[in-house]
Amino acid sequence: MAVQRGWVRGWDPVRRTYEVDLPRARQGLRRWRRSHTGPGVWVGHWSHLLGSRRAIVLRCDPRVLGGRLEARGYPGSKVVENLWAETLDAVLVDAVASCPEVAEVDTTRLTPGEGARVVARLLRGPVPPRRRPGRVRWGHRIPWLEAQSPPG
Repeated sequence: MAVQRGWVRGWDPVRRTYEVDLPRARQGLRRWRRSHTGPGVWVGHWSHLLGSRRAIVLRCDPRVLGGRLEARGYPGSKVVENLWAETLDAVLVDAVASCPEVAEVDTTRLTPGEGARVVARLLRGPVPPRRRPGRVRWGHRIPWLEAQSPPG
């Protein structure tokens, strides 16, 4: 949606990703919300920064996440960047700081369909205690991740 609606600053060739212009995206979503009824679901590493009432952060053990990202064809530098972000709870911390209600789901052992069903349940009701932030932790993976990361 960000690319289609021109809410990007440009393309980062090193990381092979678009860089979202968050102020432009927020403004565009405000316009979109005025013209649509019902809930909207925004998907992406930046979606929790768009003024949402609820964020659902999908988590994955970095040892599994790396394989998933490599299977998608992500370059090594982007895989390592994502592994560090996951290990350090980067998206979760941002979501907690910017959304009144946050859930986290460990997708490590879930199929995509199972993960989708968990998310659908979370969209329909309150966040149960077992899905509240802070239950999924990967900090113990830091020594493993340091061994995977290129020097520098």
